[in-house]
Amino acid sequence: MSFNKIPPRWLNCPRRGQPVAGIFLPLKTMLGPKYDDKVAEEFRFHPSMLSNYLKSLKVKMGLLIDLTNTSRFYDRSEVEKDGITYVKLQCKGHGECPTPENTETFIRICEQFRNKNPTELIGVHCTHGFNRTGFLICAFLVGKLDWSIEASVATFAQARPPGIYKGDYLKELFRRYGDVADAPAPPSLPEWCFEEDEEDGEEDNCKLGTPESEACSSTSFSGRRKKEHLKLAQPVGECDFNIRLSCIEKEIILPRHDKMKNGQIDKAQEPFSVRNKPFFDINIAKKLLEGNFAREVSHEVDGLIFQPVGKYKPGRCDDILKWKPPSLNSVDFRLKLARVVGEGLLPRNVGLLYVGSLDRPFAEIKVTKDLKQYDNKIIECKFENNSWVFMRQRIDKSFPNAYSTAMAVCNSIQHPVTKEFLFEFIEKCMTAAPGQPRKHHLDPDTELMPPPPPKRPRLSL
Repeated sequence: MSFNKIPPRWLNCPRRGQPVAGIFLPLKTMLGPKYDDKVAEEFRFHPSMLSNYLKSLKVKMGLLIDLTNTSRFYDRSEVEKDGITYVKLQCKGHGECPTPENTETFIRICEQFRNKNPTELIGVHCTHGFNRTGFLICAFLVGKLDWSIEASVATFAQARPPGIYKGDYLKELFRRYGDVADAPAPPSLPEWCFEEDEEDGEEDNCKLGTPESEACSSTSFSGRRKKEHLKLAQPVGECDFNIRLSCIEKEIILPRHDKMKNGQIDKAQEPFSVRNKPFFDINIAKKLLEGNFAREVSHEVDGLIFQPVGKYKPGRCDDILKWKPPSLNSVDFRLKLARVVGEGLLPRNVGLLYVGSLDRPFAEIKVTKDLKQYDNKIIECKFENNSWVFMRQRIDKSFPNAYSTAMAVCNSIQHPVTKEFLFEFIEKCMTAAPGQPRKHHLDPDTELMPPPPPKRPRLSL
């Protein structure tokens, strides 16, 4: 990375979190004025902005710990002139958790500072202020304040949502301070991890990724795109997908950015954020499942969703195609525990699995000690060895899958579409379609190597 490049995924990353336990303030690295030609006004985070924020809270920060591996981001003297002690504690990042030596040093520095300045905040930042920052803050809470590791991780996540999002960091924390088997699954990647970058990052990258099954959404197979204009009073929902994306950008995203520049919108105070979701061309499908993308994201890439290019269809849309490996096909059920008794039978507990639009149980599942806590909850299950197996609770859902969806999944289990068949089908479609190839800016491998010369026209599904 050249000296004046901004860190990957830094622009939309929130500047700071809330104080943790009244001791720590997690934040992303600041960038000095020398980056202003690369950073729009509404995204800037100068050291002076941190000072102004602390004054608005009427709190004093006495110590700032910089965990990055570089000194190019800002001038430490800009921090020190406000009476803040600056400490550089280099942690590698790039997927490596802070070492025990890093952790001991961090805890010792913070403990010594608190003994002398118990009312002053300690600022901590890595590049983005989530994984290394969260790891070390949690380690201090456990090591010096006798917090449980569960409470530490949850508190940090509440102060700096979504918290530590790298699974290996969470496992290492629980390995050191608890039981690794109790480590929670990492949360979905925060939305700012999806922005485009010109080159690979210095450290602490979340890597380009998409949460859960939404690994790929195709936008077009039509080859060369014609210029299209929205007619006056034409309903946006009746336009094709590309025009709808353009409307989102021009009518929502850009006006919001303008208002941020003018101070009419304070992004840090909004209860939720708004962004344009990126989409991949269909010819990227194989790279998403088998290339560097699949190996480097912090979560499992477990499927693809293909987005039609036509006008919007409310409700169920049969043109949206969802693919998962046969081994990961799953159904979201409502679990209801029941006790079965009968003449000549030993009483037993059964898990009844319900789907929408069906009054009777769709299937049963073996009741285990762990499963009992999910009574009347929505759970995701896969079919394995002729029985349904619990995968996880769906806390993001209030209702189970519809009966028709459950039947469709069962059909896909009986008649699976393999990854090889999917790739072969896409290849045939691309070979048959007219049009000229074009490079898509969200190709996850383009940062690592140049694309091969086009051998065939691109098309859409």
